[in-house]
Amino acid sequence: MSKSFTNTFCIPALLAFALSLSGCATALRDNLTAEETEQQTALLQQQASHVLKHEGGGSTQAYFIGAALNSKQDVFRNEVLLARQLFDKKWHTKDHSLVLVNQKSDDPITPLASRENLAYAIKTMAHAMDREHDILVLDLSSHGFAPPSHGVLLSVPGVKNQNLRPGWLKKELDNAKIKWRVIVVSACYSGGFIDTLKDDNTLLITASDAQHPSFGCSFKYQYTYFGDAFFAKSFMQQPSIEEAYRATLSVIADLEKRTFETPSNPQLFIGEAMRHKLQAFETSL
Repeated sequence: MSKSFTNTFCIPALLAFALSLSGCATALRDNLTAEETEQQTALLQQQASHVLKHEGGGSTQAYFIGAALNSKQDVFRNEVLLARQLFDKKWHTKDHSLVLVNQKSDDPITPLASRENLAYAIKTMAHAMDREHDILVLDLSSHGFAPPSHGVLLSVPGVKNQNLRPGWLKKELDNAKIKWRVIVVSACYSGGFIDTLKDDNTLLITASDAQHPSFGCSFKYQYTYFGDAFFAKSFMQQPSIEEAYRATLSVIADLEKRTFETPSNPQLFIGEAMRHKLQAFETSL
């Protein structure tokens, strides 16, 4: 597995960029103390300083953001950390990734997955990427809202719960001018993200369609049904992310049948330009 471009650490440039965004980072939740807000800014800047900036043109590199948006259950954090590990191995996102987790009590070194911090992470990655050629992978894991209120639960410790909606996410990605997007949403009713976010340069995989829940988001599981089927059992075993999705369908169907659950119907959308982009990128790995 090789890459034709050269990456170099660009800590001063990214730190300068991080400081320029400190208004975003420090305008955090009302319920966080000044000390906690300051800590969040420092954690985000520390993570940003370790992201490799793409130096060199033409070739494609993948960048990864994972966000465990719910603070109540470990299953979401476990899933996002597994996704990061697997993309690091298969898509070479090591040193090109940020992770946000809403469990501050037992994880003092990882930034919270607040709306502001996620927007900050997207802007940081956009600054590091070659936005014409590179791919951003965005993995979100949480509970989801039933229609018509499409979105996922954003639960920051000590702060009133919010609904992170697909329209907000599209606006942030569009404003960051990130062209190539791979978005994975592991949540109930997550198919509701597709209509808003789909375009020719995007791949979307969701744990369910817009009308049904997904399963396994409880304390008794290490990963959700979708996380186990897609990340743990299919992603590394299949030659492409699209084929990993197709393998996931049979794994989940079998599991839901055995546990007497209503089918969650995981969804895939892939734009034609992104299909060609990924075929070339995954062949090069």
